[in-house]
Formats: sequence, C-alpha cells, structure tokens
Amino acid sequence: MHLLPTRPSASRPDTGRLLRAARKIFLVVAGNAILALGIALFIEPTGIISGGTTGIGLVFQSLFGLPIPVTYGIVNLVCFVLGLMILGWQFAAGTLLSTVLFPFILSAAEQLPPLTDVTGDLFLCAVAAGVLSGAGMGLVIGEGASTGGLDIPPILCNRCFGLPVGSVMLVLNLATLAVQKIVATPKQMIYGILSVIVTSMVLDAVLKSGRQRTQVPIMSQQYEQIQQQLLDHQIGVTMFVSEGGYAQHSGRTVLCAVPSRRLPEVKQIVSQADPTAFVLVSAVSEIIGRGFSMPR
Repeated sequence: MHLLPTRPSASRPDTGRLLRAARKIFLVVAGNAILALGIALFIEPTGIISGGTTGIGLVFQSLFGLPIPVTYGIVNLVCFVLGLMILGWQFAAGTLLSTVLFPFILSAAEQLPPLTDVTGDLFLCAVAAGVLSGAGMGLVIGEGASTGGLDIPPILCNRCFGLPVGSVMLVLNLATLAVQKIVATPKQMIYGILSVIVTSMVLDAVLKSGRQRTQVPIMSQQYEQIQQQLLDHQIGVTMFVSEGGYAQHSGRTVLCAVPSRRLPEVKQIVSQADPTAFVLVSAVSEIIGRGFSMPR
C-alpha cells in the first residue's frame, strides 16, 4: 500500500525543501570558490590561455578592439536567456547567483600568495587548473545551475540531446583555443589544451560521481521474502512478471538500484532468502526518478 505524502501546513515551513535549497546554495558557492582558486592560483600567474567566454573576449579585443567586459557581458546575456527559456527559472536563479558572486570570490582569491613552488612548472599548473576548474564547475552544474557564459550551451546539449557535458564543453573550449592562436604563443596553446582536457575529464567524473548506481535484478521463487527484506532495509524495489527460460517457472523478478557500498548488503539479503537465486549485477551511470533525482 502506498501512502500519499501529506501537504505541509502553511504555518510550518517545509524543512526538507529548505535543506535542499541550502545545500544547493552551499554547493554553488563552493563550486565557484574552487573555480576561482584554479584561475587565481594557476591560470593568471602563468598566462596559460583558457577557453570559454574569456577566450572569446581576448580574440575580439585583439581583432576589433572590443573590450573584454563588453564581449563577456553580451555572451553571458545571450546564454543566460537561452538557459532561462529552455531550462527554467531554477536554473536561471542558480546561474545568476554564480554570475553575481564569482567576481567577488575571484577578487578575494587573487589576494592569496602565489604557489611559487608550483607556478614555475607550467605542466603542473595546467593540470592543477584543470582539476580545480572541472571540480568547481561539476559542483555547480550538478546542482542544476552553471557558472555562466559558455558553460550553458553544453548543459543545453545534455538536456536536449543527452550529450555528455564535459565532452561538449571540451569541443567548445578547443574551438575557442584554436581561434586564440592569433594572440597566443605555441607554448600557451599546448598548456591551454592540456588544461581544458583535464577540466572536461574531471567535470564528467564529478557529475557522474553522485549519480552512479548498481542495478540488481533478482530472479527467485522467494521473491516475496526478498522484496520485503529489501523494503525493510529502506531499499526501493520494482517487480516484474517473469518466466524462467529453462525450468519455465513463472514468478516475479525483483529489481533494485543501490549505491555500490550497499551491494554486499543486498547480496546477503538474497543469499539468506534463497541461496540459488539468479542475480545480475551491472553499473548504471544515472537514474532519473523519485527517490533518485527527486525526493521520494
């Protein structure tokens, strides 16, 4: 039997909603802070070129004398409007928070002392910048927001066509770096390419880290007992009518999806109920639905 959730009273705030909002704000701010550290500590002191809106601004400034802030503002505005129209106001609110906070966070990060032991090695700086940039953007995008500018088109491509955010962002950044060839040295190009490749790899890893699950279909004549045991352990299940191909026994298949750390728990429940159960274990990159991408 499924119980419908009661509607919270008007006088009592929805604690769960407030906690989710607070978590989102915290992660968006933390992601912007990590991104700012990557730029302030490793990009700016070394002159390694970067992709995104800043790279486009450098090109337009060199070719047409257009100030970088003007180009930055135009690109951000166009991408922001597209994001608002397609992804909705929640995405726009998170992106606006990033757009407002990031300049202040970057200014504060620029006051930190340079890492002189690292900044002398451009290779380490390019890798470190890529790691911090990818991790920071991954935290922000994972909360349904963006850091603005050219971060938005990859999110739109992911939402509309299912393309990986990191891969689309890598293509855009490489295209931006290629255009910057007219204003950058070969060494800057090489380390810039290395930095954006690392950024895309770390970004995809961060986005997948909180969404990966282990899918476990369980075929057993003791499906009712297994189902109840899993539910008692707060593990959601889905039931499928099935029939064995060899013995042709009719029954039901129990399907659950759990974090990898809970897989031994599921195996123990199944083995205690039916040591002869047929169990498949496979990794899935993402699950969308109630209990996973939204509250129960």
